[in-house]
Amino acid sequence: MIDAVFTWVDGNDPIFQKKLRGHERDTEIQGALPQSAVSTRFKQNEELKYSVKLIRKHAPWLRKIFVVTDDQSPAWLTEQVCLEQGINLVDHKEIFRGFEEYLPTFNSQTIEAMLYRIPGLSEHFIYLNDDFFIIKPVQPGEYFLDGMPLIRGRWTWKNRHLAYMERKARRVLGKGKGLSGLVGPRPEMGFLGSFRYFRLAHAPYVVKRSTFSQYFQDEDFLRSVIQYRFRNSRQIWPIGYFANRSLRDGVAQQKKDSDWEYLDPLARNESLKSFLKGLQEDPAIKHFCVQSLDQFSSSEREVILGFLSNL
Repeated sequence: MIDAVFTWVDGNDPIFQKKLRGHERDTEIQGALPQSAVSTRFKQNEELKYSVKLIRKHAPWLRKIFVVTDDQSPAWLTEQVCLEQGINLVDHKEIFRGFEEYLPTFNSQTIEAMLYRIPGLSEHFIYLNDDFFIIKPVQPGEYFLDGMPLIRGRWTWKNRHLAYMERKARRVLGKGKGLSGLVGPRPEMGFLGSFRYFRLAHAPYVVKRSTFSQYFQDEDFLRSVIQYRFRNSRQIWPIGYFANRSLRDGVAQQKKDSDWEYLDPLARNESLKSFLKGLQEDPAIKHFCVQSLDQFSSSEREVILGFLSNL
């Protein structure tokens, strides 16, 4: 039994914007990232609608889909759609019960640290950003092997000089696309004993709930993670911490083959239509991430959404 989890926000919602303005001073605390409150983090172009549709088409074996929001719901996600598609809306207040002082939050990493507290969530689940898409049929064994998560990404060095040289070489060889956290050291590295760090792919994150809960059972440690309303350079990335510690502890395995691709509006070196055509024709690529869809031109967005509609 495997569930899927999304986090979702509508940055155009006037109530959300009012909350955001009411806590803008939090962006001035030490370590706050300058881009933590930029609009592109909260904009949505109905990516979730396409991602849910493709999940139900290509991974029909997933039991439930949980959508975690701040008292919001996409207009298309009616009660009837929820019933037909097996979708449960989960409010932040449910998963932050006992930690309400950290709400409202505008920080995806803070929210991710609490996902294991979703009521009724299965032991095994995959966590997706709303810009992650499963574009070809997949099976449970592509996410869990003998109950262990299969983690997508690549090993790199904790030493920033070695990591920089490796990233530079990968870019030259065209093998550096689609990895999370490629800029600068990650705070969670300090909590990990290994000299290497596993950089996750921009693809579904595979999680075992009981292991995640164990890693965050210390309340002081959990509070140190969720205290930030906006992204902060001092905050660990909970998913990255879970993946690295699970791999180190031998309770997860690396997914050896690269079955993902990534589209960045600022880092393309070929025509969009050619890129998407190659994506569709490559049987190995089953996961696709579109970074910041709102930053593409209107004609490019039309092409991308048309591509997703026809899968």
